[in-house]
Amino acid sequence: MKTALSAQSLDLVRIAPALLLAGEHNALGAVRGQLAREVAAGRLIRLRRGLYAWRTAWDALDATERYQAMVLGVARTSGQLPVLSHASAAALHGLPVVGRWPQTVHQLIRPERGGRSTPDRIRHAADFDAADIVERDGLVLTGLARTLVDLARSASVFTAVASIDAAMHVPRFGGRAAITKAELDETFERMLPFRRSARARELLDFGDGRAESVSESNSRVTMARLGVPQPELQHRWVIAGEHYDSDFYWPHVDAIGESDGRGKYADPRLLGERTPSDVIYAEKLREDALRREARAFTRWDYTIGMSTSGLAARLSRIGVVPVNAPRLVRS
Repeated sequence: MKTALSAQSLDLVRIAPALLLAGEHNALGAVRGQLAREVAAGRLIRLRRGLYAWRTAWDALDATERYQAMVLGVARTSGQLPVLSHASAAALHGLPVVGRWPQTVHQLIRPERGGRSTPDRIRHAADFDAADIVERDGLVLTGLARTLVDLARSASVFTAVASIDAAMHVPRFGGRAAITKAELDETFERMLPFRRSARARELLDFGDGRAESVSESNSRVTMARLGVPQPELQHRWVIAGEHYDSDFYWPHVDAIGESDGRGKYADPRLLGERTPSDVIYAEKLREDALRREARAFTRWDYTIGMSTSGLAARLSRIGVVPVNAPRLVRS
């Protein structure tokens, strides 16, 4: 059964053909200097020592797929399969990132093994149990729960919350959550004690699977930092026999807030059979209906959702002002 992470998780059929490993290529009897000539001709891209990508296939990949491809390639060129972790495991699980994916591959190593990080690999010395590790498509990586706890203690607050929200989200049109709060709590407790556990606990508790997009998750973080009252997420409205859900609703001031990401208008996975104009028109009808029901309505884009000053200005217009101490302020 699909989860909210299914669409962005590793797709070997699409990604693997883009890669060329020099060791395998040479083992097949390639002519000396052939790879260098292919790079010079623009048909190959050198990603790392011993790792290349075919230009045409690489250009067809999006940013997440390119990072997944690099992680896959680096793992396959390692003498021993590494335990992929942190951002690298997150990408393979289909978790989102706020900002850009790193240029490095992250892996776990046991403290007693030692080993230094290199320009293209970040090695995290940490204890882990067999329950923390999974095998997938020939790769070894931290399981979803361990990955989320690692992100909660080390990634940016925006990325960590967006990942936790996405993993706990139940797709609107069928599917299940990729993980439950109980599973996260069990992994967190088993890992104790560990560095930055208080920060991880705060973000895990803040996670909410009702958030439907990275833009909504970012807005939730900014609202917490502002200290405004916590809104109701996905409040259900029945208007003229139609059902509508608002991103954020503050019943104490009867106000609706909408976080408007670009994905709903441009991402083929979200568009389905609809055109962007179909989505824009449907969104207009939905907004008109919601505006008639609530006392106040406002919307903001992805950038404003990450700006404390920008979002504070939008929310103050509808009567939503700080009343609580700021949260999630630690880096």
